[in-house]
Amino acid sequence: MANERYLADLIDYLKAKAYKFELISHRPVYNCEEAEGIVSKRAGLFKTKSLFLKGRSEYYMVVLEESQRMNFKAVSLAVGEKKIRFADEVDLKKFKLEQGSLGPFSIIENSSRQAHHFKLVFDESIKDYQDIETHPNCNDKTIVLSIAHMIEYLGERGVSILMKGLQG
Repeated sequence: MANERYLADLIDYLKAKAYKFELISHRPVYNCEEAEGIVSKRAGLFKTKSLFLKGRSEYYMVVLEESQRMNFKAVSLAVGEKKIRFADEVDLKKFKLEQGSLGPFSIIENSSRQAHHFKLVFDESIKDYQDIETHPNCNDKTIVLSIAHMIEYLGERGVSILMKGLQG
């Protein structure tokens, strides 16, 4: 399965660099409410809420801290779109994405497969944290790792990351 291949690549990378991480296996979860209480209990983590959005001609993986509310107007302004909306099931299938498995690593598996634009956008509040807790392209696992190491991993794979104020 493709998700397992990308998870293995991530784990191999982190081990080769001797980077500290925690991989948590759990029952499949599809939203932040379901994940509450079954993943890391550590304080001070940037726990993610990942939303796949579509503008006029581009797609965006927007990553917020789990307690943040989606502000469509602020996101539209931050990415330079007049209007932005949730991507639909057809869009998810186009990129071989599954609801509940979305996260910053989703862009790796899919960015080179499609001609469409797919941008990764973090709320700038991520700068206030040292570690991140997110799905590694599957909804039955959560990975906790350094934000700097995640950015390094994504950067080495050609992913550019936008950090914007998404709360308006």
